[in-house]
Amino acid sequence: MESFITGADFTGVKIKSGGFEKNTISGASRNQSSFIDTYVADVVFEGQVDDCYFENCAFKRVTFKNAKLKNSFFKNKSLKGIYFTDCQADRMTYEFLKNGKADLTGIELITT
Repeated sequence: MESFITGADFTGVKIKSGGFEKNTISGASRNQSSFIDTYVADVVFEGQVDDCYFENCAFKRVTFKNAKLKNSFFKNKSLKGIYFTDCQADRMTYEFLKNGKADLTGIELITT
């Protein structure tokens, strides 16, 4: 079953050692959220992603769509299961994604 979450407040939420699957999250606040040792699959993140932390996560068919990523850390061996559509990222977040060998197609670097 797929969930559509809109307008929710995920500020400070910590998801650890579990699964986060089949969700579309749009217009939700995700400030300072963390995903640690989590299997993330069939998830679409839309909107603002600020100060989020992804560590040792496994990604499968995860899409960031029309998202603005700022001060977000991706500390994972592989980011090959992540896709970006019409996204923006600050320099730091962009470098974390690049180091994780994410496909950076669909990301524009924020320069201001």
